[in-house]
Amino acid sequence: MEMVLTKTGDTLYRASTRSHWWGLFRSSYDTPLVVTPVRAGEFMILGEKQLWGFGGYTVTGRVDTARMDAGFWVGSNHGRIELQRASVTNAP
Repeated sequence: MEMVLTKTGDTLYRASTRSHWWGLFRSSYDTPLVVTPVRAGEFMILGEKQLWGFGGYTVTGRVDTARMDAGFWVGSNHGRIELQRASVTNAP
């Protein structure tokens, strides 16, 4: 699964996702994410979307200035999304 996050409003992002299912099918879809402040520099994220034959897609987790840690569910399948901001000193 690949995901690109794009800010679309003060508390809204678009998660553009490309997935490869069971080595047979490919899909692409956008999911709106709502970002809610928890404390200074830390936010909760929540997004939901219906995916035709696969059921509902849900993503929920936490984001701060350095990382994103979230879980996602599609029907009875689930997984984790973990992203960490690359530091400027470690960038190629």
